Amino acid sequence: MSAIHLLCCLDRGYIPQLRVMLCSALQNEPGELAVHIAHTGLTDSDFAAIARGFDRQRLQLLSVCLDPALFAGAPTQKRYPKEMYYRLFAAQYLPPAVHRVLYLDPDTVVIGPLGPLYRMDMGGCPLAAAGHLHRFFTRINQLRLGLGRDVPYLNSGVLLMDLDALRTGAEKTPPQVYAAMARLGRWRLWLPDQDLLAVLYGGEIKELDGRAYNVSDRYLRLYNLNPQNRRRRFDADWVRRHGVIIHYFGKNKPWKPGYRGVLGGYYHQYDQIQRRLAAGGDDPIKEATIP
Repeated sequence: MSAIHLLCCLDRGYIPQLRVMLCSALQNEPGELAVHIAHTGLTDSDFAAIARGFDRQRLQLLSVCLDPALFAGAPTQKRYPKEMYYRLFAAQYLPPAVHRVLYLDPDTVVIGPLGPLYRMDMGGCPLAAAGHLHRFFTRINQLRLGLGRDVPYLNSGVLLMDLDALRTGAEKTPPQVYAAMARLGRWRLWLPDQDLLAVLYGGEIKELDGRAYNVSDRYLRLYNLNPQNRRRRFDADWVRRHGVIIHYFGKNKPWKPGYRGVLGGYYHQYDQIQRRLAAGGDDPIKEATIP
């Protein structure tokens, strides 16, 4: 079976989190991974640090060095650097031989096999992504961005792309992206990459089950606060049995002080594993107990 192609976009500051994500993917996906890393300044030393200790027969790292001028005038913040836009142009810079790619934010952890998601039937849609908001907040974003009620507002941290479909017409050109940004204005771009995904592709996105492919502490907290869900609460054990990708989006990160949540144990467990592998230790997955 052919390798699963992953795409990650980051700067040097997120290398530790990327290693945790790759470690978790290698532990839970039995197949080979070809990981395209889009960047503007990573060095050979950085790539050596990313690869250290991993099984290179199952992991191939591919550098995609982009022009630093790409999105030079795009809205950015400390939490939202220019790298977050790179996924929008993936079909233009990834090789034509790559027909499908799964984009993952570095602040994700894989706890189940990726094959079923990667090889799913996309129903003719060029993109597939998972929701992460209550209906009320989804409607707020639809109103803010001028979207119809039938246009989902989805999280851009887990994004399955049919590159062939994008290359044959669905892919948006840089002028189209810039025009959309200018039309919205900075005051309406709260989460620029995510907002643009909704505005540019709208109903062309297949919606994934966020409980499996974009589960987060925030989702669990909001779900469990709903009185209607009193008899069926979601906890870390439920996530272990049903989840595939955990996403630590927002400011609440398990590697930062003040983290609050029940899913941080997954991150710390795989962080310990990747540190042992980097130090030349044996793969300790057999003795690992993930909370």
